[in-house]
Amino acid sequence: MAGDESVSLEISDNTVGTWIASTSMQGYTVNRRTVCCIHEQAGQRAFNLLVEDQSVVNAIDLYSEVGHDKANTISVDNVHVVNGELTISLKMLIDNGTIAGFAVYSPDGALGDIDIEPTGVFVGNITTRSQVRSDFTHCWDQITPKNEGKWGSVEHNRDQYNWAPLDRIYEYARANNIPVKAHILVWGSQCPSWIGENCSGSALSASELRAEIEEWIRDDCTRYPDMQFIDGVNEATPGHAAAGYAKKAFGNNWIIRSFELAAQYCPNFKQLQRP
Repeated sequence: MAGDESVSLEISDNTVGTWIASTSMQGYTVNRRTVCCIHEQAGQRAFNLLVEDQSVVNAIDLYSEVGHDKANTISVDNVHVVNGELTISLKMLIDNGTIAGFAVYSPDGALGDIDIEPTGVFVGNITTRSQVRSDFTHCWDQITPKNEGKWGSVEHNRDQYNWAPLDRIYEYARANNIPVKAHILVWGSQCPSWIGENCSGSALSASELRAEIEEWIRDDCTRYPDMQFIDGVNEATPGHAAAGYAKKAFGNNWIIRSFELAAQYCPNFKQLQRP
């Protein structure tokens, strides 16, 4: 029997998306693939996974399972849906992860054979070792450059831009009609070495830093007018990687000023701050 069923993804009791799948209404196989891209030691992130309110894994620690930047996959077979809605739930225990995407397969075909229409949200992922996976659009419909768009990658040498790796990502996104989230404008890591050791800004004066930061943001926004989201400021909270060079340039209001510059040169984009 064929028809429509809804597929919902929940994170800590909050429904983040619902998709309508036109498929045969039988049993399902749910594949959960998760990668820890941030933490580099055990005990930093853990969660429970439930499918149709049934526990699948408890307190899984990705780093303990597979290490850093490697995929952990769990398959749940023969999931039967009786109320017309398949629910996949993640209960965060330590830290709040970001869900890149999920796929649901019916017994009579692969994901490419199922008509799935997103309702107001997207599920995205980052590039993998400076490459876009060949199956990227089978699983995700938004892309974020992991390292290619960071200031230190683009302007390794002062006033010499290398846009080529980032250009390839935007070309891929345009060809596949998916949005790009720019990452990152202002961050206290992976910045150009010529601004000073450990992103302190020690190699330049405050006025020089102000000019260089504005130039970087202006040129990035100008080159990619079709970016839709921007990580404007990254890890600015204590104990993370606050941008010392930006604080030297703008003083204690450096976060506000960074967002103001992004708003000036990228007025149509949604800005985000990553904690």
